[in-house]
Amino acid sequence: MPGSRGKKSKRDVLLDKIIDQLMTSGISDLSLRELASQLDTSHRVLLYHFGSKEELISEVVQEVRHREKSHFVDSVVPNNQASTGQALTAFYDHNVSEAMRPYFHLFYEVWGIAQANPDAYEKFLDGIVSVWVDSLSEILLRAGYGYEDARTRATLVLAAMRGLQLDIFTTGEKERADRAFDALVSLIEAELSQRSARNDA
Repeated sequence: MPGSRGKKSKRDVLLDKIIDQLMTSGISDLSLRELASQLDTSHRVLLYHFGSKEELISEVVQEVRHREKSHFVDSVVPNNQASTGQALTAFYDHNVSEAMRPYFHLFYEVWGIAQANPDAYEKFLDGIVSVWVDSLSEILLRAGYGYEDARTRATLVLAAMRGLQLDIFTTGEKERADRAFDALVSLIEAELSQRSARNDA
């Protein structure tokens, strides 16, 4: 998973350690005192930097999401050599890879808790959909869709990826899930081909 940028502050170094720990252990029954002990620091230090357990958890998931978005924007969006289908498939392949399994577990664990207590996890919930819809829309706008059509299809692609990600990491049936995403990409490519043909007529 891509790292963060530039020289890191003490807080950023601590955040990296917390991310590594929570990606391994999850957040079930998380205690700041126990986490502090695992990181060889104190719970007061954690409170000083992050304010509360809920804010710390939100910060962790936000940072991982930021890194994933940066990876996507840097490696997929600007790749003018890739077709629309290739770009969307690259997004899907990355998110259903084994490297993403720890983040998948953490993301859905936090998402479940946040649904029951949205006020405490406002930072986590903010942008959970819009960040990816915006990024996917860039690819689809470049392919020739109008603004609203691009965002509609970006929403569909994101929903399909997350549903199939859940399917794969639950059932292990990746080939079936891959075929389903390929079918969606084929529909989008066919639609783009039809739009192009109409424009050329």
